[in-house]
Amino acid sequence: MKKLILAVSVLAFLSGCATQTYIVNDGGDLQAEYDETQHFYVWGIGQEQMVDAVEVCDSESQISQTQTERTFVNVLLGTLTLGLYYPLQARVFCKD
Repeated sequence: MKKLILAVSVLAFLSGCATQTYIVNDGGDLQAEYDETQHFYVWGIGQEQMVDAVEVCDSESQISQTQTERTFVNVLLGTLTLGLYYPLQARVFCKD
């Protein structure tokens, strides 16, 4: 049992967190206008979810950046479910 716990812990730490940020227009608020968890199943194979940043920010010129992140909790959930459930955070930042 100790080896299983150790193996799961090592796997969780090796998988790590990941953030991808796309800067569309320089500047903007550090507070995300849109911040939600997207839900993926079976490692997210062949799945996609889209967020309409123009709708969130009211116009294309108001979009500052978009960001996706796999947080520690997301990775932990993915590890504990062996990838059957693998969430991802999606954020949109708008200019003031």
